[in-house]
Amino acid sequence: FCVCCAIAAFEGFVGGSALFLTTFTQIPIGHHPFVAGNVVSLEEWGVLGTMASFFADPAMSRRMSLPPRGERCAARPAREAYVTMVTTEGYVQGAIVMNHSLQQSGNSGGRDVVCIVTRTLPVSSTDLLRKAGMKIVVVEPIGAPKPSGVSEWDSVGYTKLNVWGLDMYDKVLYIDADCLITGTVEELFERNVTFAAAPDVFPPDRFNAGVMLVKPDKKVLGEMLSKVEELKSYDDGDTGFLNAFFPTWYQSDAQARLPFKYNALRTMHHMTRSKPGYWEALGKVSCIHFCSFPKPWESAPKGPLEQQWWVSFATCQLSLRLQGVEIQE
Repeated sequence: FCVCCAIAAFEGFVGGSALFLTTFTQIPIGHHPFVAGNVVSLEEWGVLGTMASFFADPAMSRRMSLPPRGERCAARPAREAYVTMVTTEGYVQGAIVMNHSLQQSGNSGGRDVVCIVTRTLPVSSTDLLRKAGMKIVVVEPIGAPKPSGVSEWDSVGYTKLNVWGLDMYDKVLYIDADCLITGTVEELFERNVTFAAAPDVFPPDRFNAGVMLVKPDKKVLGEMLSKVEELKSYDDGDTGFLNAFFPTWYQSDAQARLPFKYNALRTMHHMTRSKPGYWEALGKVSCIHFCSFPKPWESAPKGPLEQQWWVSFATCQLSLRLQGVEIQE
């Protein structure tokens, strides 16, 4: 087992202070979450520092440890949960890092972190997700009505609709597996709405389905399923379908419209790279959504957002190993 020993104590990578560690071995790419045939070292990422400094930092030691089990259970809001989804092996590592970043950003609150999966996901992948601390809920796949040319996607394209079927919870915050939590998001549970989402980059009067506050309701799920063939999706995916199902979202109460910082799409960062003021205007971003390709775990980091993901990946690996959890084969 060859694991990155370069762990980053990360405090607001952009515009903040950071303490980085670089005592490491090179990372072979071939298993989760890497791309076969490449080797990446942390110098390429601009991550500098010492391992000793990391373990000497009391603040980071506290962040890397879990509270006593009794404390976690006592604070648990049993009827609220975070939810993500994995339908293919390619997103397993993304979900694990997303969950880790959620906990490290002060969002635990004792809530369950649920990962909905389909029976087509290999048992080995499901076991990895469970070992990483997520509660597994197996759902039936919901295919996309219009062929996209990618058979793997076509068979599960609308599976996200199953979030509305999780009525064992009063309210859930759905977060795509290709997101990185960089700030608090638990305050969203305080919104008294049945559905809330953040705007997409384009068109801006539509929402992106990567982060959604949902009140599960199987009746609503049934209505959705009855309209899968009827409602046209402008992107041939679940985002377009859900916008067609919630056509008045843009005109709805402010509580139903989340600020962009809760689903900050990497697309905007790339589009405004020459004018960084646009991204900086968001203030403290709470969730970075790597909605385009390649995903961070599919290639070496190419910019500051990808570097943030890899820093979280490194701390995730160490944290799980300190708990005796092996997440790689």
